[in-house]
Amino acid sequence: MNLFFDECVSPGAAVHFRDTTAHATCHTRDINMSGATDTDVLAYCIAFDHTLITVNGKDFRKLCGKPDQMHPGLIIIPSVSKARQILSIEAALALINEEAPPETPQDWMVNRVVEVNFQGLSTHAELPKDGT
Repeated sequence: MNLFFDECVSPGAAVHFRDTTAHATCHTRDINMSGATDTDVLAYCIAFDHTLITVNGKDFRKLCGKPDQMHPGLIIIPSVSKARQILSIEAALALINEEAPPETPQDWMVNRVVEVNFQGLSTHAELPKDGT
Protein backbone atom coordinates (compact mmCIF):
# COMPACT_ATOMS: atom_id res chain seq x y z
CA MET A 1 0.00 0.00 0.00
CA ASN A 2 0.96 3.63 -0.40
CA LEU A 3 0.90 5.24 3.05
CA PHE A 4 1.10 8.97 3.81
CA PHE A 5 1.90 9.96 7.39
CA ASP A 6 0.42 13.28 8.50
CA GLU A 7 2.65 15.61 10.52
CA CYS A 8 0.90 14.64 13.77
CA VAL A 9 2.20 11.08 13.35
CA SER A 10 5.77 10.37 14.42
CA PRO A 11 8.27 10.55 11.54
CA GLY A 12 9.88 7.54 13.24
CA ALA A 13 6.71 5.54 12.61
CA ALA A 14 6.99 6.29 8.89
CA VAL A 15 10.65 5.22 8.93
CA HIS A 16 9.69 2.01 10.74
CA PHE A 17 7.18 1.03 8.04
CA ARG A 18 9.52 2.09 5.24
CA ASP A 19 12.32 -0.07 6.67
CA THR A 20 10.34 -3.13 7.76
CA THR A 21 7.54 -3.56 5.22
CA ALA A 22 6.91 -3.44 1.48
CA HIS A 23 4.64 -0.40 1.88
CA ALA A 24 5.57 2.80 0.06
CA THR A 25 5.66 5.41 2.81
CA CYS A 26 5.87 9.17 2.87
CA HIS A 27 5.79 11.62 5.79
CA THR A 28 4.98 15.33 5.50
CA ARG A 29 8.61 16.04 6.45
CA ASP A 30 9.87 13.95 3.52
CA ILE A 31 8.29 16.29 0.99
CA ASN A 32 8.45 19.65 2.78
CA MET A 33 4.74 19.65 3.64
CA SER A 34 5.14 20.31 7.37
CA GLY A 35 2.55 22.93 8.26
CA ALA A 36 0.48 22.25 5.12
CA THR A 37 -3.26 22.65 5.43
CA ASP A 38 -5.42 19.55 5.82
CA THR A 39 -6.92 20.33 2.42
CA ASP A 40 -3.45 20.32 0.81
CA VAL A 41 -2.49 17.09 2.57
CA LEU A 42 -5.66 15.37 1.34
CA ALA A 43 -5.11 16.74 -2.18
CA TYR A 44 -1.61 15.23 -2.18
CA CYS A 45 -2.95 11.87 -1.02
CA ILE A 46 -5.60 11.89 -3.73
CA ALA A 47 -3.14 12.95 -6.45
CA PHE A 48 -0.60 10.26 -5.54
CA ASP A 49 -3.00 7.53 -4.32
CA HIS A 50 -1.73 7.41 -0.72
CA THR A 51 -3.85 6.25 2.20
CA LEU A 52 -3.62 8.96 4.86
CA ILE A 53 -2.56 8.05 8.40
CA THR A 54 -3.43 10.74 10.95
CA VAL A 55 -4.27 11.51 14.55
CA ASN A 56 -6.48 14.37 13.34
CA GLY A 57 -9.58 12.29 12.69
CA LYS A 58 -12.12 15.03 13.34
CA ASP A 59 -10.93 17.37 10.58
CA PHE A 60 -10.11 14.69 8.02
CA ARG A 61 -13.46 12.93 8.57
CA LYS A 62 -15.12 16.22 7.58
CA LEU A 63 -12.98 16.61 4.45
CA CYS A 64 -13.33 12.97 3.37
CA GLY A 65 -17.00 12.79 4.32
CA LYS A 66 -18.24 15.34 1.80
CA PRO A 67 -20.73 13.93 -0.71
CA ASP A 68 -19.08 12.87 -3.97
CA GLN A 69 -15.61 13.05 -2.36
CA MET A 70 -13.31 10.32 -3.65
CA HIS A 71 -10.25 9.61 -1.52
CA PRO A 72 -7.72 6.78 -1.21
CA GLY A 73 -8.56 5.99 2.39
CA LEU A 74 -8.08 7.29 5.90
CA ILE A 75 -6.47 5.57 8.88
CA ILE A 76 -7.07 7.31 12.20
CA ILE A 77 -4.89 6.40 15.16
CA PRO A 78 -4.82 7.75 18.72
CA SER A 79 -2.41 10.45 19.87
CA VAL A 80 0.07 8.22 21.70
CA SER A 81 3.82 7.51 21.81
CA LYS A 82 5.70 6.45 18.67
CA ALA A 83 5.77 2.83 19.84
CA ARG A 84 2.00 2.79 20.37
CA GLN A 85 1.45 4.58 17.03
CA ILE A 86 3.35 1.77 15.32
CA LEU A 87 1.20 -0.83 17.11
CA SER A 88 -1.96 1.07 16.14
CA ILE A 89 -0.92 1.24 12.49
CA GLU A 90 -0.06 -2.47 12.53
CA ALA A 91 -3.55 -3.18 13.91
CA ALA A 92 -5.13 -1.08 11.15
CA LEU A 93 -3.10 -2.79 8.44
CA ALA A 94 -4.00 -6.23 9.83
CA LEU A 95 -7.69 -5.35 9.65
CA ILE A 96 -7.27 -4.05 6.08
CA ASN A 97 -5.44 -7.19 4.97
CA GLU A 98 -8.14 -9.36 6.56
CA GLU A 99 -11.11 -7.47 5.08
CA ALA A 100 -9.76 -6.54 1.62
CA PRO A 101 -9.72 -9.81 -0.33
CA PRO A 102 -10.51 -10.31 -3.11
CA GLU A 103 -9.63 -6.65 -3.66
CA THR A 104 -6.14 -5.33 -3.09
CA PRO A 105 -5.75 -3.48 0.21
CA GLN A 106 -5.20 -0.19 -1.63
CA ASP A 107 -8.38 -0.62 -3.69
CA TRP A 108 -10.40 -1.72 -0.65
CA MET A 109 -9.42 1.47 1.21
CA VAL A 110 -10.97 3.81 -1.39
CA ASN A 111 -13.59 5.94 0.40
CA ARG A 112 -13.10 4.00 3.61
CA VAL A 113 -11.92 4.92 7.10
CA VAL A 114 -10.17 2.56 9.49
CA GLU A 115 -9.94 3.79 13.06
CA VAL A 116 -7.91 2.36 15.92
CA ASN A 117 -8.96 3.33 19.44
CA PHE A 118 -6.80 3.74 22.57
CA GLN A 119 -7.31 0.06 23.41
CA GLY A 120 -5.93 -0.96 19.99
CA LEU A 121 -9.27 -2.11 18.57
CA SER A 122 -9.83 -1.41 14.86
CA THR A 123 -13.09 -0.60 13.11
CA HIS A 124 -13.88 0.39 9.55
CA ALA A 125 -16.64 2.19 7.66
CA GLU A 126 -17.36 3.83 4.34
CA LEU A 127 -16.61 7.55 4.19
CA PRO A 128 -18.59 9.26 2.89
CA LYS A 129 -21.32 6.88 3.84
CA ASP A 130 -22.92 5.14 0.86
CA GLY A 131 -25.61 7.36 -0.59
CA THR A 132 -24.83 10.41 1.57
